[in-house]
Amino acid sequence: MEKGKLIKVLDKTKTSKYDKILKVMGGISDEIKKGKLSKEEKVELKSYAIKKAVKIRKNKARRGLEIEIIETNEIEGGVEVFARAWRDGKQIGFGKDGTVDIERFRIFNPPILVEDTRGDISRTSVDDEGVVTTLTFREDPEEAIIKSIEQTIFVKKQVFSNKNIIRGKTGNTTSTLYPAAGANAPCDGDNMHDTNATGGSEAFTFFRAQTESTSNNVTNSANQLKLACSVSNGSFFRFYAFLGFGFDTSVIDTDSIDSAVFSVKRASAPTTTLGACDVDLVAFNPASDNTFVSGDYDGYGLTRFATGVDLGGIGTDYTDWTLNASGIAHIDKSANTFFSLQLEWFVDNVFGGTGVANQRNQLNTQMADTAGTTNDPKLVVEHSAGSPVSQTARRGVVMMG
Repeated sequence: MEKGKLIKVLDKTKTSKYDKILKVMGGISDEIKKGKLSKEEKVELKSYAIKKAVKIRKNKARRGLEIEIIETNEIEGGVEVFARAWRDGKQIGFGKDGTVDIERFRIFNPPILVEDTRGDISRTSVDDEGVVTTLTFREDPEEAIIKSIEQTIFVKKQVFSNKNIIRGKTGNTTSTLYPAAGANAPCDGDNMHDTNATGGSEAFTFFRAQTESTSNNVTNSANQLKLACSVSNGSFFRFYAFLGFGFDTSVIDTDSIDSAVFSVKRASAPTTTLGACDVDLVAFNPASDNTFVSGDYDGYGLTRFATGVDLGGIGTDYTDWTLNASGIAHIDKSANTFFSLQLEWFVDNVFGGTGVANQRNQLNTQMADTAGTTNDPKLVVEHSAGSPVSQTARRGVVMMG
């Protein structure tokens, strides 16, 4: 994909409108919550705010990482940021061979909220057990985009020492994709079958045999992956819910995918009362891109797209699944791509734990937020042009495919 071909410039009518919004503290989030903006306008407003907020400078080290912003542009669907990075004081070489000096980061549906215990924006979710989880954020477009790039660098595969860096070389593209919030494409949410809604509890294999859910949700700020035993009998089960996540991977276009990493952040500590098990990443194919319906309950795949992650070991940072060849092949470069998180027992259709009455294994994850946070689910894709593109001078930087 040719560098810079998606750069957009807003007309004065829009910039004047957006400037008025930005003058108010928390104005972006408040404006989006009004529900008057289209999905495209929400992204445009956030991208404009990021472009204005991000300064051309070297940012202080956090977690051993320094990032120098070279340039920021608005593009269709988000922003692109050209940046250098240092780890523990030594510059990182990007690209397939470590020769890239300045990496091009594209962030689609970018976040503007960062978690802050003293923040004035709160997000509250309640699971089916009545457990309330509340997280607080502040609106900070510059910090949000820096954190997004930091998180992306931590999962990138094409990260090398500085010995082969060619000064001024800008090469491989890294795209970070976030789902759309609410009933917008591509959405995220959960899909569940609750036997309490149909009169009782069932054997474990019952849940894999079902073709319809009893409920689903694409609007919560947090959703659940969960298997729960019967209230009175640990040999039977009453509830299974899984998670689905959509990403607009059409932005990759004709590029070749070099690597991809799917990541989520927990909303609360996981529960493993029924025993240790992995969380697996598989395909999901909902009937619609902007909502989940009852018939999507059997729309999952059974091929594992990554090495499973131990449920009990999921901590407070992002949890990552590095896609294997099957996972990369699943990515649709001309449309939206959906993934699902499932308990390994469900994928194998064998319960490998110990049933305990009224207990569960559960993971609550943070989902796509209305305004976008640095805790939202994401897919990081490293990709490169299938054939060389022309070199273009950009502020003394040689642009190469």
